[in-house]
Amino acid sequence: MLMLLKKRRLINELRRVADRNAREEEAAAAAVPRSKAFPRLLRRLGVDELTTLLEVVESRARNESSASAGRYCVPVRAADATEPFRLVARYFVLPDSDDREELRRLPMCRPAGDATCCNPYHWNRIGESRRPI
Repeated sequence: MLMLLKKRRLINELRRVADRNAREEEAAAAAVPRSKAFPRLLRRLGVDELTTLLEVVESRARNESSASAGRYCVPVRAADATEPFRLVARYFVLPDSDDREELRRLPMCRPAGDATCCNPYHWNRIGESRRPI
């Protein structure tokens, strides 16, 4: 029961951070579709993954060092057609991206096994240069 409450708190906090990011950029608020896929992804993550994801996005929101945001992979196994990294990148870093846009993983990201990293700062648009975090 405590784990369920902790998980619910983490999910609510991540949604608040995503909403805050969208409000900071008015164009982003209109560009990010509020689909059911993002909350569904958050519910699929475990407490450890949610905690790491929250630490990553909050450290970036507080303008802490880039190293703290880029240090951790948040591994997730894709269980549906929507790639989890696209959802997370769209909500936290690339609000104007769409499902057709090609994203690439930055070289320092190395998730274990067949998992995909959902750290939004480990992904970038192809052709766009962003210094690795």
